[in-house]
Amino acid sequence: MPTLNTISIEHYRGFFERREIHLALPNGNAGSGLTILVGPNNSGKTTVVSALRLLLSPQQVDIEQRHEGHALKVSITTDQNKTKTITNPDLGAVTKVLGNVDAWPTVQDLRIVPARRSLESIH
Repeated sequence: MPTLNTISIEHYRGFFERREIHLALPNGNAGSGLTILVGPNNSGKTTVVSALRLLLSPQQVDIEQRHEGHALKVSITTDQNKTKTITNPDLGAVTKVLGNVDAWPTVQDLRIVPARRSLESIH
């Protein structure tokens, strides 16, 4: 199965200039391939997760999530150099998927665990 290698975000939410995030790659050792996003409040952690969700399930993008006059661009690249990109070429709310549209990931391939979650008591 291909592995997600990078995510690139541009003109989406708090990301104006293009930013590329290199994700951990599994190598067979316990814990390898686990990427944890950490940082201060308002640093873009939620934007990265939102961008991944947008790629998993393309939808319209509200005006508050894009930068007027600029096409948003969210891309993922796998370890097999397959790329999938979502953009809004007309600069509006409607998005279009480019590249390897059937490329990984799918909803079944990612697990996003919220930082704030309830703890269950152990009995």
